[in-house]
Amino acid sequence: MQEKMLMKKEKLNLFEKISRFFKGIFYKRQNQNTVNSRKTYIEKQGTLDILRKEQEILNIQMKYENGEMKESDLSDEEKEELAKLYKAQIKTLEENILTYKNKLNVYKEKIIKAKQQ
Repeated sequence: MQEKMLMKKEKLNLFEKISRFFKGIFYKRQNQNTVNSRKTYIEKQGTLDILRKEQEILNIQMKYENGEMKESDLSDEEKEELAKLYKAQIKTLEENILTYKNKLNVYKEKIIKAKQQ
């Protein structure tokens, strides 16, 4: 004789229903947080790769300036990257010089006003 098996229905009290409700909500949030953390991890990896590349170029610059490397030792890509690096450094130096000049002009004007009084 085959018995028909019926699914057992769990009798849940109010506390168990509430706890399952909140577990369902937080489980969904946890999955969303996992997806967000994976995206963040990928973005950080990209940033780390960029920083490693910049550090590598700075090391090449330092070796080149110290005479440990010659221009003939550098590949075409390294030469291009060094040229970009030098241009960026020159640009920031020019901007810094302008800000210092402006500060000095302000001090100069203050000194002139103080002498006139």
